[in-house]
Amino acid sequence: MKKKSTKKPKYPIHKMGQTCGYEEFEDGSIEIAPGYSKTFNELLTRETNIRTLLSILTQQCADLLFSVTKGKQDLWEDLKTDYNLDLDKFTYSYTLREKKIVPKKKETETE
Repeated sequence: MKKKSTKKPKYPIHKMGQTCGYEEFEDGSIEIAPGYSKTFNELLTRETNIRTLLSILTQQCADLLFSVTKGKQDLWEDLKTDYNLDLDKFTYSYTLREKKIVPKKKETETE
């Protein structure tokens, strides 16, 4: 009786997809066709560039907002001093349309 050969395949194995060939390796990984690889590389590069740009813009916006917030705090301090605003009893907001500072009485905690 003859023994069946249990010869392991030699990797990588070239296989065909529906439109392109590919190489399959012993660990299950696949080396895709050059056309697909080029497209992947272009898309991943674009994604990385967009993420980098977004990160830079986010940091720049945060820096700008910090300076705006600091400017608003300084302005409220000037207004508090100049107009004798009572920050203990009221919170104040500025209405852009009416160009007014509007007081709102703070709620006091009851014991």
